[in-house]
Amino acid sequence: MRHDLGAATWCRALAALAAVLLGTSTARAQPAGGIDPSTSTTTATPTPTAAATATPTATPAPRRVRFVASAGYDYGFEEFFTADLEGGGSDRLPANGGSVLSVGAAYLPLPSGALELRATAGVKFATISASNGSAYYLAFPVELLAGWNIQRVRLSAGASLSLAPRVRGSEFFEGVDFDLKSSLGLVGQADWVFPFSGASGSFSIGARFLLQKLEPKSGGRSHDANALGLVAGVSL
Repeated sequence: MRHDLGAATWCRALAALAAVLLGTSTARAQPAGGIDPSTSTTTATPTPTAAATATPTATPAPRRVRFVASAGYDYGFEEFFTADLEGGGSDRLPANGGSVLSVGAAYLPLPSGALELRATAGVKFATISASNGSAYYLAFPVELLAGWNIQRVRLSAGASLSLAPRVRGSEFFEGVDFDLKSSLGLVGQADWVFPFSGASGSFSIGARFLLQKLEPKSGGRSHDANALGLVAGVSL
């Protein structure tokens, strides 16, 4: 009887131990917080990195108003008179010819700078000199030009007003003094433009043609005062 009770007790104990072992092996460990590691996925979010990009620098628009200055020489096709020199040869005082110095301003109405309006005022002077006297021509030209810039070429046309033109002589040439009427003419000009490196402005050289007439105030015949010239200038 005691032997049967002990066997039954051992059987129940073994059954309980087996149940505990089976339950432990099928249980899955849950991490703190109740998140199942088999269902959780870890994704690495890439940190955006700042890419260095070069922003192109916009070309600044040309300055609208500029200071301009020029120097040149106009060859007058007709002369007021010719003087024979003692040593041989002759010298002439050209009508509307001579050295020219001008200053003024240019205005660029378009953002591209293609169109240029220019106003200048200057002085023109020519002289002849001999051992027994001298004579000169003096005038004050005012010009209004409209020019079109095509890359490095500027083509211009406009009006040239010659103010207070006069001829004066001394000694042998005293009798040639006379005043001329102010005269309005036409001018055409072509320039080759060289922009300054790293700065606003340019240097230019060119050729010009003047179509003009000069008439003495006292009357008499008018002088064809057409002239062909060379000019160099700066724009700042």
